[in-house]
Amino acid sequence: MEIERVAIGPLQISREREFTYLDEYSAGKYYPLKKGKRYIVYYWTDKTVTYADNRGNELRRIDNFPIYDQYVNSKDNLEREKYLKPFRLFLTKKMKEQPTVMRYFAKFKFDGGIFEISKNDYSGDMTFYDSISLTWQLKGKREHILKVNRQTLKEKEIEMEGMRNFLKPLEFYEEQLTQQELGDRKLKSLVRRKKRKKDLKGKGSKLTTTGY
Repeated sequence: MEIERVAIGPLQISREREFTYLDEYSAGKYYPLKKGKRYIVYYWTDKTVTYADNRGNELRRIDNFPIYDQYVNSKDNLEREKYLKPFRLFLTKKMKEQPTVMRYFAKFKFDGGIFEISKNDYSGDMTFYDSISLTWQLKGKREHILKVNRQTLKEKEIEMEGMRNFLKPLEFYEEQLTQQELGDRKLKSLVRRKKRKKDLKGKGSKLTTTGY
């Protein structure tokens, strides 16, 4: 049995009388974890859960059981469930030629973390996750792409809290120039190169004149 994922962050803060230390609990004593203390959640491959304080001391939850714990206690054959892995979208040359691209995201129901997933995972088992898909604008003027993607994120915020600020609206944006603009840039680059060569030649002549 191995650890599949670990949850530690701002959501893992203890409430009053939510946990007790396992050793003392089994010995018939009651030593609760103090309110406001951080704790860690370990999710194992057999879908069981272990809680510990920030020093690694094992805890037992005695109140405020999350949905995950309730699910584990009532579900058979949990080994067949799986955790999704984050996916990093890479745009191929063919994809870059398209005006938009479909993207897929998931949010773990038990600790609120959002991450991008593949299309295959989006179409698969989503027992532990909320999921959304969205159309991401790639082509167009900078202002247009910024406006469209901001609106998309605003709308998806309703379906999945946190999406509005999860992505940068100009992600994958590549400046698109007209033929005239490309020509102007090439001309300016050529002028700069010629000027640089002239300056270097002038410095070389000066060194030759003043040298021995």
